[in-house]
Amino acid sequence: MSKNKQHENIPFENIDDLIDIGLHIAYYRNKKNMRQKDLAAAVGVSQAYISRIESRNEAISFSMNLFISICRALNVRPVDMFRPLP
Repeated sequence: MSKNKQHENIPFENIDDLIDIGLHIAYYRNKKNMRQKDLAAAVGVSQAYISRIESRNEAISFSMNLFISICRALNVRPVDMFRPLP
């Protein structure tokens, strides 16, 4: 799928925020020494889907339910996903 096609249904002003959330997920996952495969198993999605969420080059929207599940699996408060990374 082309990059333009991936962003087709995402409002332009949301793209950077979605990428930023994905980078936060990757940061906290790495901080826990957790592999994408392990996080994926913990929240019931594929490793490829976690990879897409964490990608710097792809904005992917995902459900709030999945977001909360990821936060719980990483033992991170949802609000911390919106704060600047250290």
